[in-house]
Amino acid sequence: MSGNDTANESEAESTAGYDRYCSQINKEDELIDRRVNWLLTSQSILFAAVGLSGNGMTGIVLSVVPWVGLCSSFAIGITIWAASLSLTRYRNRLKELYPPRNDPKQYFPQLHRKEWIIMSGLLPSSIVPLMFSAAWIAVILIKDAPC
Repeated sequence: MSGNDTANESEAESTAGYDRYCSQINKEDELIDRRVNWLLTSQSILFAAVGLSGNGMTGIVLSVVPWVGLCSSFAIGITIWAASLSLTRYRNRLKELYPPRNDPKQYFPQLHRKEWIIMSGLLPSSIVPLMFSAAWIAVILIKDAPC
């Protein structure tokens, strides 16, 4: 086997490893997207149930739905946070395995962006569950407040 064959095999292995990491990063990103969509859909339905139950703020709907909304937004928020953490770990591992090189042909895309850009992209998916949790806490407190 010549030196070129070894270099080509090494490059192929390197590219395959890179592709596996990128595939996993894309899967985690899609999971975050699905969880955020599920959160928005479920919370919209729950808020509609509270809104349609009337201004009197009484009944089983107003006793149970806010707690379901709070618990579900908290639980989904944890899963979004966990996926974001996993995404960050995959990206950091890629940075270790595939550092930037001077040769543009050896540079792999989607790496070595500024950290604040990546974190800014994850910020909305992290804040939305907190916002829904705060809204449900407000509904619970208003419901229990004397008129």
